[in-house]
This record gives sequence, structure tokens and C-alpha cells, in this order.
Amino acid sequence: MSLADDFDAMRRTIWGEARGEPFQGQLAVGHVILNRAHHPTIKWWGIGIYAVCHAKDQFSCWNPADPNSGMVRVVSENMPSFIRASAAAGLVLSGEAPDPTGHSTHYYRIGSPEPNWVRGAKHTVDIGHHAFFTDVP
Repeated sequence: MSLADDFDAMRRTIWGEARGEPFQGQLAVGHVILNRAHHPTIKWWGIGIYAVCHAKDQFSCWNPADPNSGMVRVVSENMPSFIRASAAAGLVLSGEAPDPTGHSTHYYRIGSPEPNWVRGAKHTVDIGHHAFFTDVP
């Protein structure tokens, strides 16, 4: 995949997962994507940013049953929330935005049912409506 494909996958994933979050929350989702792509041992998410974003059942916005699934594919380039998600992706990919998640590879929406993977994981930070975790078993 090319850098353009990685950028497009990341910005669409950020938009689908965190468009209602503060900008710091969008950066955090971008860093989770990057942390997965650069993880030294776990590769079941896929190799590279595009593969990580599109890995089955990893980011709900790409799951066929999720209402966001159709929208992330056709969101308008001119929509302000997509421009913002694109800016977040650009800052993450360029290295200009430090990782606010403490190298997290997982998150879930606060108030939703707690996923099974939370047991044994290390909570790093809450940003906006998401709780972030690392060292997930």
C-alpha cells in the first residue's frame, strides 16, 4: 500500500470512530492505529496502516453491520468533520503530534459494555468518550 492509501484509511477510520470527539481524541485514535501498525510482535491486525484499519472486527466503523460502514466509504472531502479527521491523520503520520495514549493499542467507548479484552489490560488514559489501554492479553 502507498502512503496515500495509509493516509486515506487512517483519516476515514478516525472520522468513523471519533468524529464527535475532541481533536485530542481524534489524534488518540490515530495513534492507536499507528501503534498497532508498528507493534513489534503482534501482527494479526495486519502489516501496515491500511491493513490495520481494515482488519476484520477491529474498528467498528468498517464492520458491515455498523451504521458508519457505508458512510466512511463515501464521506465528502469538504465536510468539516472529515477535514478535521484528515488533519489529525496528517499530524499523526508526520510525527508532529505526540502520542497522548501512552502507546495504547486498544480503546472502547466509555459507557458501552466493557469488552472482554479489558481484563488484564493496562488502562492508560481517558480522552473524550474513550478509555485507552495497552498490554492487552
